[in-house]
Amino acid sequence: MNGYGRGFSSLTEERSEASLLIVGAIPDWLRGTLIRNGPAHFELGDGRVTHWFDGLAMIRKFTFDDGTVTYANRFLRTETYKARKQGHLGPGEFASASTTGFLAKLKSIIVPETTDNANVTVVELGSRMVALTEVPRAIAFDPETLATREAVAFDDELSGHVMTAHVHHDTAREETIGLLTKFGKPSTYIVYRVADGSLCREEIASVSVSRPAYIHSIGLTDRYVILTEAPFTVNPLSFLKLGNDGFIEHFTWDGTDETRFIIIDRENGRVVATPRAPSFFTFHHVNAFEREGHIVVDLVAYPNPDIIDGLYLDRLERGEFKGLVGELRRYTLPTAGTERVECEPLSEIAMELPTIAPTVRRQPHRYVYGQGSVMDGDGFSNYLVKADVESGSSAIWTAQETFCGEPVFVPRPAGEREDDGVVLSVILDTAGEQSSLLVLDGETFSELARAPLPHVLPFDFHGAFFDHVW
Repeated sequence: MNGYGRGFSSLTEERSEASLLIVGAIPDWLRGTLIRNGPAHFELGDGRVTHWFDGLAMIRKFTFDDGTVTYANRFLRTETYKARKQGHLGPGEFASASTTGFLAKLKSIIVPETTDNANVTVVELGSRMVALTEVPRAIAFDPETLATREAVAFDDELSGHVMTAHVHHDTAREETIGLLTKFGKPSTYIVYRVADGSLCREEIASVSVSRPAYIHSIGLTDRYVILTEAPFTVNPLSFLKLGNDGFIEHFTWDGTDETRFIIIDRENGRVVATPRAPSFFTFHHVNAFEREGHIVVDLVAYPNPDIIDGLYLDRLERGEFKGLVGELRRYTLPTAGTERVECEPLSEIAMELPTIAPTVRRQPHRYVYGQGSVMDGDGFSNYLVKADVESGSSAIWTAQETFCGEPVFVPRPAGEREDDGVVLSVILDTAGEQSSLLVLDGETFSELARAPLPHVLPFDFHGAFFDHVW
């Protein structure tokens, strides 16, 4: 692969507590651990998996203490990891087809096996650190050694076939909110909560649908859960057909349909409104909050789900990837009725992998940090962006032949401004074949420090900063 393709190449090396040389200075107040997750190995016998989303999960850890940073990385030792070592796919891959996997074994609406390749994100759940993907199999790991522990056994009777990899932790209510989708006739969206320290999921709401949508994330306010249901849907009966199609290939896009918002009361589970908008596809919500009797939802939108097709490895190899060019949008939704709503663009700069300061979740926010791409004559260039949704202005950090990962904002303790803190990202200098941890000032968006890594890290998905030093 050319250019960015280095970030989609496999890594086999694992490191434990490597001290990183720092160029610049990391603020002394930055103390804690950044843990990230993402695919890092794509080979399979003499071949490879077909899609970036099916790479083997690798946990990456950056520990900050007194101006220093150490680094470690380790694959999750899952059933899928062990199967790949034997040269075959595990069950339930996202897009890579297997005659012994998800679809060939699916003889009824009940899915017998799903992947445990939890390569999307990391959260604290039930006093455990766990890796999550888009099926209900959470994998616990030791945040100090990164050793894989066990698959999490939930203490409840809830079941589903897929789930949102992104869950919301509500510190005020001391609970985590997530979404399961259960295929059937009809299919069901199940919104659930998990109390802090517990592994018992409690159903908040159940919504029946004939054609369930692919939903990667949800919105949450103090009172409501928001499901954004794009017309990228599946007829569950298609899973019964013979063939080796990957899971996501059974979903179809209908751009003539609309995108529906399903607004659910967190207290009683009632659907209070289902407003609609001209069709769009989304992976990631940014934030949601209540204002003047309405719900404000910010998200990153695409005109269709072609971004998924663009991330097949053969298309990446041919240089067909167009970059992450979603539009930062705002939808203002009613809390009753089915009216049609329009979007308000919040930035002229394309972006993906959006994050905000954790102090303003479920509150009006001013700044959104993201990663984005712009096409040029030689392909595309990559950057980090800080978008001011009040003024419409944006700040950009970019470097020649350098590709950036998801930015994570860490607030300075006792800071008074929303952007008083630092932004952490992992970058890849493709010309120098060098991955580094990057530290930016949250206000000025200027570089404070970078720390080169001992190897080139494949591009990852998501991560989180934890106050604990592991």
